[in-house]
Amino acid sequence: MTDILGSSRDAFLADVADRVPRTWAGVDFPAILDQVITWSTGRRNILEVRPPGDQNTVSFALRKVGHVLWAAYPRSEDGAKFVILPQVFPRLKDPERNALVSALQGVSPNIQITPTALLQVPLYIVATDGAMAGFLALLEKALTIARAHGPAAA
Repeated sequence: MTDILGSSRDAFLADVADRVPRTWAGVDFPAILDQVITWSTGRRNILEVRPPGDQNTVSFALRKVGHVLWAAYPRSEDGAKFVILPQVFPRLKDPERNALVSALQGVSPNIQITPTALLQVPLYIVATDGAMAGFLALLEKALTIARAHGPAAA
């Protein structure tokens, strides 16, 4: 694990531990995050870890293109969330957007995404093996879509 990734991960998990409500206290946030980090580092030739910025985030972006594929943010209502393609998702054409929303609904059928919203997934939703497998398939689909888009604006 790189220094940036290790320190970002530790700060993120400490922030989550401080924020997580009792309802979600049994969720294994480190294991969820580590599975997604492992998936991402397995694509080292395509993805790179990003510095955390103003918040205690963990995120990976496409090398050379700069689009963030996913970012994990601590939050008070349920501990943490993943945001998928935060820069690209709002600009996607309907077929690409619908493909990602459909993949997400395969992970969590009751999740609602409004047309102008970001694609956000509470970490607790992917706490089971089946949901995690679906989430990683969603990330793979998002990666394919992101690679088709040009470099991120500076």
